[in-house]
Amino acid sequence: MGLHFVLAPVHIVTMDMDTVYHAGQRLELTCRTITDLEYGDVFLEVRNQNFPASRETALRSMYASTRNEDCSVDFEWTYRSNFSLVPSMNGSIITCLASNKLLQQTSSDSKTVLILTTVKTEPRFSQ
Repeated sequence: MGLHFVLAPVHIVTMDMDTVYHAGQRLELTCRTITDLEYGDVFLEVRNQNFPASRETALRSMYASTRNEDCSVDFEWTYRSNFSLVPSMNGSIITCLASNKLLQQTSSDSKTVLILTTVKTEPRFSQ
């Protein structure tokens, strides 16, 4: 008798976030998917031509503990960056990526960020 594993497949990833920010604001988003508790991983990745790519992995404590019929668990990550957005990050691609290591499957959702710079002008007074 061989071992049998019941693995949850990789499901669709959705990411809710604004795509237009002002310099100085923090990136905020919510990433949702359904994944395997033991073999599923969820990452948040930021890519930009001006910086090396950065990747943050979701903590296991963020996964729901109640299993669905296919042994999957619901996942929701409400993320707020610990850094302020700067103009050189304009055009960054933000990706939420879910994977299953054993099934070698991935699913992702990506959005491109536009960062506006606000030019401060001196007030004018008319006489």
